[in-house]
Amino acid sequence: MRLEVKGQTWPLAKTGRDHFVPAERFNLKPCDGVIIVRIDGKEHRSKVNVVNGVCFFDSRVTIRRS
Repeated sequence: MRLEVKGQTWPLAKTGRDHFVPAERFNLKPCDGVIIVRIDGKEHRSKVNVVNGVCFFDSRVTIRRS
C-alpha cells in the first residue's frame, strides 16, 4: 500500500475508510492524492483528500475519499 501525491510516494501500514497509518514518518501539506493497494497482483486506486496533511509524528491521518 502506498500514498501517491504529484509523482511522489510514501508507504502505508494500514488504510481505512476515513484514515491511513503511515509506514514511515513524513510531512505533507493538505492535498489530493491517490491510495494504491495491490491485491493478488491487481492494483486498486482510490482518490483521496488528505484533509489536514501529514505531520512527522502522526500515527493516524484523516482522509476524505473522492
